[in-house]
Amino acid sequence: MTIDPRTRGVMEFIGALEAPRGYNDYFGGVAEPPPKQLTTMTIDEVLAWQDGIDARSISEAAGRYQIMEDTLRGLKRRMGLKGDELFDIKMQDRLAVELMGMAGWHPDRDDHEEVANALAKVWAALPLVSGDNEGRSAYHDLAGNKALTTPELYLEVIRRGGDAGVVEAALKESGRAVRARVDAPVRIAARADSEQPVKLRRSAPTGFDATMIEGGRLEPSKVLVFANDPFAME
Repeated sequence: MTIDPRTRGVMEFIGALEAPRGYNDYFGGVAEPPPKQLTTMTIDEVLAWQDGIDARSISEAAGRYQIMEDTLRGLKRRMGLKGDELFDIKMQDRLAVELMGMAGWHPDRDDHEEVANALAKVWAALPLVSGDNEGRSAYHDLAGNKALTTPELYLEVIRRGGDAGVVEAALKESGRAVRARVDAPVRIAARADSEQPVKLRRSAPTGFDATMIEGGRLEPSKVLVFANDPFAME
């Protein structure tokens, strides 16, 4: 799949905000980490892991674009995937492009504020750029969510995402590493049923008071709590 430069730039911006550890990143407060690196798991394996931790975790967001279980299940149906496809870099990018398109994204659109707000309703790290809640996440204060950049930086990426320098500058201003390795392995904590117990360490809370699991972290933009996934597709 060929991704045009402007779409790719917006994807890089979203990914760096949502999952700074890259394609193997996952919400750090999960009840149980994935059994292996996400990029080596199939879509069905990821879904099975997410389903298994759903009732015991605040969020089961997974991968570079922090996709929730119901959203992933809906994308599988929508895209005609079998489930045995790897949840690897190329697949995660395909899923992100599909989500962007569902929100109305197209690289030729010039109604920047409208499309920016639409994408902000998909990814909690993005701020709304107009209206009463301008500058806030669409899910502000929902289990600790907040925007992780400013409307001005976000709109600049929407307008000029095809320029890699613009994206890098916006990420740097947002406090994210520029050109970080996006496919780096993420340390997987021991499973609860393994011989080695999971080690817990107390750390300064990020977002809200919580114990952090070794190898993970709590990040406000990862915490989406819904009775039903608003992006699930029938």
